[in-house]
Amino acid sequence: MEAMRASRPGMTTKEIGEVTDFVYRYNGALRLPDGHPAGRTREEAYAPAREEMEARERGTTVAAGDLIHMDTGAE
Repeated sequence: MEAMRASRPGMTTKEIGEVTDFVYRYNGALRLPDGHPAGRTREEAYAPAREEMEARERGTTVAAGDLIHMDTGAE
């Protein structure tokens, strides 16, 4: 939830993932690997695995109006 609140246009999907990771660790959990692809349409946001790897490694810059798909988990 905090990562969604912190998300702003101009952030990268990697930065959003780092916020998610911080919140999990702050609360004592370990985040599982995930991706936060973004795009203007559902088809762009629910990206294939290659684009999810890009989201983890360097990130895609989020634009105003983009849908961000957050598939996340912790243990």
